[in-house]
Amino acid sequence: MGDYPLQGEHFVKGTQRYYGSTYLAELFEHSIVSIAIPRHGENAFHSQFQNAFGIVLPSPGTVKQSMDKRFEFLWMSPEQIFVYFKSPSHYPEHEIRDVMGALGYVTDQTHNWCQIKLEGQLVVPALERICPLNLHQDVFPIGGCARTVMEHLSTVLVRRDSDEFLFFSPSSSAHSFVHTIEQSLLNVGDF
Repeated sequence: MGDYPLQGEHFVKGTQRYYGSTYLAELFEHSIVSIAIPRHGENAFHSQFQNAFGIVLPSPGTVKQSMDKRFEFLWMSPEQIFVYFKSPSHYPEHEIRDVMGALGYVTDQTHNWCQIKLEGQLVVPALERICPLNLHQDVFPIGGCARTVMEHLSTVLVRRDSDEFLFFSPSSSAHSFVHTIEQSLLNVGDF
């Protein structure tokens, strides 16, 4: 049998584009791991989480960094958080499981989500056309996190700065998601 190594591909071919001074890029250096909190195990989970990462769980609609700044925790629901971090391993869920033990249901979600970064002065005007959330910084501040839809496509968005967002969108619709953002940028920009 021949030796055929598998080589991964990026969901939108590593897209990096400028629209004026606004930058859109596919990210692929980070892992996404989901942790579901077990029913009737909440207290033990919270205690171990705080011991392992030096923080309490993020509150609804927010993101928190671990004390060592290596991990970001995104609140997804009352019993689920996403962990966003760089991992040298092909099995990033093992890194989380090693510190949490059997106190949570841990799964690797990295290849289920396309990761997109969008930053620049056209970001908020472009998103206002396609995102149903109120993105005013008083309502959706830096460190805010939400699940929503944009042009019927599921997404998780995180506000990194006043004009910088991180998006997770299902890998199965990654091309449509990027096209939606690009079309909105073209509609608000003077290109």
